[in-house]
Amino acid sequence: MRKILICSVLMFFAINCFAVQDAGIYGADFLTLDPGARSSAMAGAFVAMADDINAIYFNPAGLVQLKENQIVFTHIPYLCDINYEFVGYVYPGDGYALGIALNYLYLSMDATDLNGTNIGPVNATDAVYLFSFAKQFGKNLSSGVNIKIINSSIGSNLGQSIAFDFGGLYQLPDLLFLKPRLGVVIQNMGRSIKLGQKEDPLPLVIRAGLLLSPVPFLKCEVDINKMAEIYNFGIGAEYELLSILSLRAGYKIGDEIEGLSAGFGICSSKKEGWQFDYAFVPTKLGVLHKFSLISRF
Repeated sequence: MRKILICSVLMFFAINCFAVQDAGIYGADFLTLDPGARSSAMAGAFVAMADDINAIYFNPAGLVQLKENQIVFTHIPYLCDINYEFVGYVYPGDGYALGIALNYLYLSMDATDLNGTNIGPVNATDAVYLFSFAKQFGKNLSSGVNIKIINSSIGSNLGQSIAFDFGGLYQLPDLLFLKPRLGVVIQNMGRSIKLGQKEDPLPLVIRAGLLLSPVPFLKCEVDINKMAEIYNFGIGAEYELLSILSLRAGYKIGDEIEGLSAGFGICSSKKEGWQFDYAFVPTKLGVLHKFSLISRF
């Protein structure tokens, strides 16, 4: 195998730190990165909310809540000139929904080996193609599935895998006008990915969330996330200050990299039109700025 590249070490150190606390155990760690600006502003507490196109990532069962076609584009600049893009489309049918999306993370730079010798430009990329299906069962229950085709590369070393997500949403009986809703999802069930001579399992993640809506303009959610023996919690809230403006904030408990987060959303209409979301996420490695644009039609 080719000599270890300084740029690839930097890339995977940075992504592992943002993606998982126990870095280096899993392959395709970028699968755990939150691609949504709206959800990121609420500390990733979105499994039970899951009411826009970002449900493709968090809980495909939530896609049945969409009443119009949606397209999303998200841009996230990470460290070391690493960029992360997310694009997707959802078609809402009668009691079902179909979705397709692409997560793409890339780095291109001049690289050196451990002796400091310049070996020219090297590209490192991670991509996952998602195909989603969600179905409504009765008034209160829905389920969904993602099929993921995963590709990773560093220079001439290529790795591929396939994985599945399974999610569910259940509207609980109303309690004190809180309109509780429960969401559960299992992510990245699939075979290991091999890159070069190294083969690693995918990061299997289990998430559960409880959404409360005490008033129409306020949503609060608490999520618990498990990967291997690591647990963390996300607490998030969204407040609709005006019909076109939403304020968001969240906090992660048990996460060594992220804590507080905040952001806002501006939309032209609650139905058809556009929506711009921004998230401000301070971390121990620097501040992340996430931008998403959603079109509804």
